Amino acid sequence: MSCSNRIPCSPSDHDSPGWRREIMRLHLMITGKPIWAGEYRSARQGKKVIHRNIDGPAGEKSLAQKAIARWPHETEIELGTLGEK
Repeated sequence: MSCSNRIPCSPSDHDSPGWRREIMRLHLMITGKPIWAGEYRSARQGKKVIHRNIDGPAGEKSLAQKAIARWPHETEIELGTLGEK
């Protein structure tokens, strides 16, 4: 479900602005590499509806929504298993 004016996002929603900001911040801290997690939008092109994440203000390509929702599992970050030594 996507956030809207009628349906507010909870901070843990994987399509919320807070989640996107936090994974960009954490990814940079952990890897030293910036990523962009843009807002998920739908747009009509002719008769088709296209779903995509908006690219960054300086033209950075956004991660796909699946990668944003599954971060860090869809990245090079390996956090290990809880309790693993």
